[in-house]
Amino acid sequence: MNAAEEIAMLKERVSVLERMLLRKRYARVPQVTDNNEELARDAVHFIARRLKMRPSDITGQCRQMRFVWARWLAIHLTHKNCRCNQSDLARLFERDHASIAHALRGVANEVEIDPVRRAEVLQLEAQFASLICAAPQTLAA
Repeated sequence: MNAAEEIAMLKERVSVLERMLLRKRYARVPQVTDNNEELARDAVHFIARRLKMRPSDITGQCRQMRFVWARWLAIHLTHKNCRCNQSDLARLFERDHASIAHALRGVANEVEIDPVRRAEVLQLEAQFASLICAAPQTLAA
């Protein structure tokens, strides 16, 4: 086998691995982007149940840190799972884009600094991803 054949074989292997990785990476992401409002509502209900509060506490204007953290988590989960930009998130959560950017930065900073928060966020991400793939109609019920 000459060098050109080896290079061609390696390129084919890399191509196969890239396709497998992309398939695995996007397997849990919902394909329908028209359901962003539903996904945001589901994220709010999911976080409300997990943190034992009402959805209205999360969507409200209260600045208590426990409500703010829950709101940030809902925004983070929606951003991670619906592939929408910050302007779309701002419309979905009835906030301005700066508040959305602040929420996403806040979650990223907390995850970076606090290992307990990191574990919490990773666990919530995994649970939410499995729920939206398993039964997208049952989250808000």
